[in-house]
Amino acid sequence: MTTVTSTVHAAVRPSSLFTVLTHRGCARFHVRGCIRSFAPGPIARTTVPYCTQCAQLVPYVGARSRRACQGCEQMPTAFRYAVIARVTSLSDKTGLFLDALLLDEQAEQFFGIPAVDLHGSLNSQSRQRIAKIRDTVTRQGVACDLAIAKIPLPNGDAQYRIVDTIATV
Repeated sequence: MTTVTSTVHAAVRPSSLFTVLTHRGCARFHVRGCIRSFAPGPIARTTVPYCTQCAQLVPYVGARSRRACQGCEQMPTAFRYAVIARVTSLSDKTGLFLDALLLDEQAEQFFGIPAVDLHGSLNSQSRQRIAKIRDTVTRQGVACDLAIAKIPLPNGDAQYRIVDTIATV
């Protein structure tokens, strides 16, 4: 069962996925939708650099990659890799889909289980717990409220992150 980790966005009216997908720039949205998939991936394929000072993702774009986000250029040590716990496919009543990332710290808040436990070789007890979580959050027609951050990428695409849960599923 997803638990409330913040009420900061609770009073904000949910945005449609259309609004999130078409918005230009970096922003946070309150989204009400159904989680359609639960897909923890191999750690090697699911790491992205991000700034530990402000938690903004800093996409790797080859040798010219920045070592910190624009707001933290003076802090190159604020750069490290984060484990993405899973990729979810959210859908809302409009029928649109959005793939969102869940990083390590938020994964622990969201699931009550460390992100590293979602990857690699797991013991039987961890697998059963994750199966229960997956079955709970992906139940047909069960909606949840999430705070989604939209982060523009240098190539013109955008990345979406689940940054908070808003209400109990």
